[in-house]
Amino acid sequence: MEPSYKRLSVAFVGPLSDSVFSNLMDTYPSLAGLSQEVKEKVKKLINCVPRELKHINDYFFLQSSPEASLPAFQADQSKYFQDVALKQYYNLSDSPKRQFYRSVEDTFLGIVFRINFE
Repeated sequence: MEPSYKRLSVAFVGPLSDSVFSNLMDTYPSLAGLSQEVKEKVKKLINCVPRELKHINDYFFLQSSPEASLPAFQADQSKYFQDVALKQYYNLSDSPKRQFYRSVEDTFLGIVFRINFE
């Protein structure tokens, strides 16, 4: 990564490779000093997604023990994403609701084969 890198000038939208993500993680003050074991837990938790790296950095900045706060961060993020999904779901009409529900099933439950008994 270039020394002239400016965090606010780049927008990443998906998971990065492990090595690039590790380099990016080291540019955040709250994360750079973590042990390799904790860094690996962070990578696993946020799946090398840069947007989540910013969120976890902000979260750790407020914590006295970053490693101990990982479960709380995971719970907070899960609640946030659940709230977003529910809000989206309740704002849909009936037909798109079924499609949304099936997409969530496919994504999180791995359901690829359905039988319709109606």
